[in-house]
Amino acid sequence: MLARVAPSRAPRGGGGVGVGVGDGSARARARGARRGAPCARAAANARAQPRQPREEAAGGALRASESDARDGDARAAHASAMASIDDALSKRFIALDPAGYFVIRTRGDAIEARHYKNIIGEDGLARDPETNEVIPCDGSYKPVVNAEFTGRTAKEISVKIFERDGRDANDGVCTMMSHANYLGREFQRAEWCIRQGIEYVQD
Repeated sequence: MLARVAPSRAPRGGGGVGVGVGDGSARARARGARRGAPCARAAANARAQPRQPREEAAGGALRASESDARDGDARAAHASAMASIDDALSKRFIALDPAGYFVIRTRGDAIEARHYKNIIGEDGLARDPETNEVIPCDGSYKPVVNAEFTGRTAKEISVKIFERDGRDANDGVCTMMSHANYLGREFQRAEWCIRQGIEYVQD
């Protein structure tokens, strides 16, 4: 079979003659147009897609905000419950150490603990070792400092009070485990207050 040569349509941009075999060029253009149609639809879909991610991001931010609020409420409730426990325990009966008591305070970045002697009367109250008078708690009592300890951390000041060369040796300033336990708690609180930059008030 002989091929028939026919002029093809000139491009819009200018003149010219193309060569095709039969009407194959027209069929090829038709196939190209059919193949191009899905590409055009895909491009249109791609342009429409960005709306969905933005909506999802907004919804995700809202859910994260609600979750943070719930977590904050839970932390606040937990902190309130812990404070209630400590407040109740602070009102319990406490047997006083006959070796004396400590006044703890913070000064700059240091924890200071001053020890004062006392005696415990039959009524369980702390009394001045010289006068046997009940020691008042209104700040009017001005005792003589028996010993003073300073540390930058709770561990450092505890070691200075209770240890000497790796052995128990507290120089008689603390003779009860409950008293030692109390001091440890207060030193930890004092250190935390220093780190947070807030005032420490001894319990």
